[in-house]
Amino acid sequence: MYSQAPQQTQGHPHMLINATTQPHTRYMQKNLPHAFQAQHQHAQPLHQPQQPSQLADRGGISHPGANNPGQNGLSGHQHTYSGGAIGSTAYTSQQHHLTNGTSNSIQANANNVSGHWEKQLQLYQTSRQSGSPHHQARVAATKTKTGVGAKGASTVLTTSEDHQEEGAAGANENEKRPIQQRKLTEKDKRQEWFALDFGGQGLRALSENLFNYTFLDKLYINHNKLTVLPASIGKLKLLTHLDASGNELSEIPVEIGMLTNLKTLLLFDNHIQNLPGEMGTLFQLEVLGIEGNPLRENLRQKIVTDGTSALINYLLENSQIDLPEPGREWNVLDGSTPEGKPSTEGDPNKFSVVSYNILCEKYATPQAYGYVPSWALSWDYRKNLISQDILTSNADIVCLQEVDLNNFEDYLSPTMAYQDYKGVLFQKTRARNFGAQETRQVDGCAIFWKTTKFNILDKQVVNFQQLAINRPEMKKATDIFNRVMPRDDVATIVYLENKLTGARMIVASAHLFWNPLFEDVKLVQTAVLMEELVKLANKYVANPPPSKIQKVEGQPEIPEVKYPSGASIPLIVCGDFNSLGDSGVHELMTKGSVDHRHPDLGSRDYGPYTEEGISHPFNLKSSYSIFPDFPFTNYTPGFNGVIDYIWYSSNCMQVTGLLGEIDKEYMSKVAGFPNVHFPSDHLMIQAEFYMKPPRKEVVKPPPPEFGNTSSRK
Repeated sequence: MYSQAPQQTQGHPHMLINATTQPHTRYMQKNLPHAFQAQHQHAQPLHQPQQPSQLADRGGISHPGANNPGQNGLSGHQHTYSGGAIGSTAYTSQQHHLTNGTSNSIQANANNVSGHWEKQLQLYQTSRQSGSPHHQARVAATKTKTGVGAKGASTVLTTSEDHQEEGAAGANENEKRPIQQRKLTEKDKRQEWFALDFGGQGLRALSENLFNYTFLDKLYINHNKLTVLPASIGKLKLLTHLDASGNELSEIPVEIGMLTNLKTLLLFDNHIQNLPGEMGTLFQLEVLGIEGNPLRENLRQKIVTDGTSALINYLLENSQIDLPEPGREWNVLDGSTPEGKPSTEGDPNKFSVVSYNILCEKYATPQAYGYVPSWALSWDYRKNLISQDILTSNADIVCLQEVDLNNFEDYLSPTMAYQDYKGVLFQKTRARNFGAQETRQVDGCAIFWKTTKFNILDKQVVNFQQLAINRPEMKKATDIFNRVMPRDDVATIVYLENKLTGARMIVASAHLFWNPLFEDVKLVQTAVLMEELVKLANKYVANPPPSKIQKVEGQPEIPEVKYPSGASIPLIVCGDFNSLGDSGVHELMTKGSVDHRHPDLGSRDYGPYTEEGISHPFNLKSSYSIFPDFPFTNYTPGFNGVIDYIWYSSNCMQVTGLLGEIDKEYMSKVAGFPNVHFPSDHLMIQAEFYMKPPRKEVVKPPPPEFGNTSSRK
């Protein structure tokens, strides 16, 4: 798992604001053509004060005006302020169809409502008072101008997230799996405005161009005449606040489920009778405004009695969501086999490898994966999909991460034994600090291999923590003790022998520290891993383990393969590296070295690593480098990217096949993994290799003998 700030959309216009003085208008007609299509001109305000186009709401709210005849683009209303007060307006919001939400029903229930519904009714009344053009932008402008909450701001809709403090303390990172998103920091932000206010414009449709502004976190389209909320709303994944009140909507698109960052969704005064089950993925939603809609009685009663969270959870657990079967193609790269499946059985020099972070049972909690139904998150459901994925792959070597001892011994090993697999697991070092029962729940890294193809000659564990702090030259490196030592991640290593060819191979399954703020720790862990692989490879050359290949009568004897150096032994390194392609970890693995001044090391003190740099002698390459646009191996609402890898020795292996990406149409409707089809937040990746036969040692002929010859006379 990985947590990373979302990337900002490039190429959008900047709407600038002077936060200390009067905001300035910046309308970028050329860059946002037809941001909306107003087919109804709203009544003009009686006063025409000069109003800025984007205001102080996390950098500013932009409020484009309605299109004027003859203009191709945005036009803005110019307003002025007098003493900080908002000018009056002749515009009145439409009060239509109040089934389940009439003023009478509000009054009748005023004395007998839950705390949840009381807040709903308060917001409902406030929403009705917010129908003037650009109401939210004008209120924000008033706040910016006065520097304090102005009296004119009394009708602005506010919810609890407006008052939350940044950086609330979390649980101990080694005791609790992290929630898979973090808020954007000021350093992350390149966009200068994050909100748009189209409120009170009488709009009948929204342009698709609007949904290219994927950086938006607040969108106001309230008090218009919209009959349809476009499916493209699902592109605005950073939205935390969406107000579509006072329109003519009769349904909500299923793509609303993609907006997993939403905390406020206001749908007051529409024609909505039902809510899509996909809304169950909105696990962060705090306020759902639905009064003034003819909503189904069971849904209305749920929110009236128990509140928004209870309704969202009800939708999550009880709705039937139809998703098509996901497609992942097997890509043949050498043209030697038919498409659709790996083909290692026909060629003794071919083998396939799987790497898979299976999401440990104890980490799969509703707190971390609130967008997943409890039944789909349970181990009893997920374990069957995991074993199905692995066994269907028919891989010769399977490298797994986040495998706990319980499920390794009680489920995975027995299940995989039916298809001739054996395996080894090394747990994180915290296992030795617990009692017997707790120890069985500690996860680690496992490797399975097909016994019909490989013998195991050796197995080792790499304890990053212990190996780093025990190096004599690290004794005075304080960051080793402060940053690396608390992390108990491990890697598992096996030395395998091909029964059919005699070729040998080192295979590693690793899992690095997850936190994106500790890129230096991940780089140090990778350095320790590569150093241990170098030591083991040199040992296997100097003192090769005896062969376990049994001679078969009537069959030619398979000669033992010898390697001239440790770096010449074939190497496969798999795992969840929690590192993107621009990281120091990726650079070290692929280029063989990183400079001691690498940005990931920063100003930290890691002894020789920060004095001399880090290097290794292997010629490694990522098996998926042939697909540079592969979209992700980890997919959650807060992050998606490639952080899992299968590295291989490019000097003695060739990639002949790869498991491809998931169908894009399927992914357009999936908020995050795990889900009904994918049992982990990580994808299983698989590569097929052709092992080049080792070069035979050329025996030099003895020097020629010419015998005794007489010298010339």
